[in-house]
Amino acid sequence: FNESIDLMNSKLYSEKSIGYLALNLFISIDPSLIDAILERVKRDLNSNDENFNCLALHFISSSIDDPSNAQFFENDVFLLLRSPTISNLIKKKACLAFLKLIKADSSILLRHPDWIQKILSLLDTDDLGLAISLTSLIEYIAKLDYNSCKPIIPVVANHLKKLIVNDICPTGYYYYGFSCPWLVIRLFSLLEILIPDIDEIDIDTLTLDLIQSIIHKTISISISKRNSKSLETRNTASFLLFGAISLAAHINSSQDESIAAA
Repeated sequence: FNESIDLMNSKLYSEKSIGYLALNLFISIDPSLIDAILERVKRDLNSNDENFNCLALHFISSSIDDPSNAQFFENDVFLLLRSPTISNLIKKKACLAFLKLIKADSSILLRHPDWIQKILSLLDTDDLGLAISLTSLIEYIAKLDYNSCKPIIPVVANHLKKLIVNDICPTGYYYYGFSCPWLVIRLFSLLEILIPDIDEIDIDTLTLDLIQSIIHKTISISISKRNSKSLETRNTASFLLFGAISLAAHINSSQDESIAAA
């Protein structure tokens, strides 16, 4: 264990990564050992070396389960998540780490209610990888504080408009002819949480019409590709189809289209 700590303290990434890996294994066997390295993890979180930031964030995502330890790291992880100077790679890892922290201690958001709006504002990004990580985080926050997350509905709808209606998607995120289906499904799921009942939430007409057009377009695209010779294309089409139908049930979309799609 002590040798693993020595490796973790190394200035060489290769040695430090081995140290973190070994410490994860030790702590999985005896969680009490984590107390000996908390300060060292915090130091790596605050390092100017993004490789060290990544190792510390990954450690938090995999090993922090105690509320007191979550509180110990909450400010450092949030600062990385909101920093305007770090890369989106670090922000993606910070999303996962912060999600682990609030799962360990949901009172973090009660202590810092202003953090929710700051996290929501990050979803207005063109980086689809970051958007995927953020959507998972926001979905969990919405389950804890639904009212604070409702303002994000138009941003979610605009993301879906780009992907589904306008078919705007970076080449690397296309999958068998579909625009980033992983993000689309996550955004559908998020909207289901944010719109539990259309009669009980005030959505402007333009946003509601846009969401309905997205559902219709998704159903149309999915049906057109269900007879493809490609198994991956058929599976993805079905995946998106069921997601669209599920969302349609929340906003009273055309019943005829849902039945036809099914």
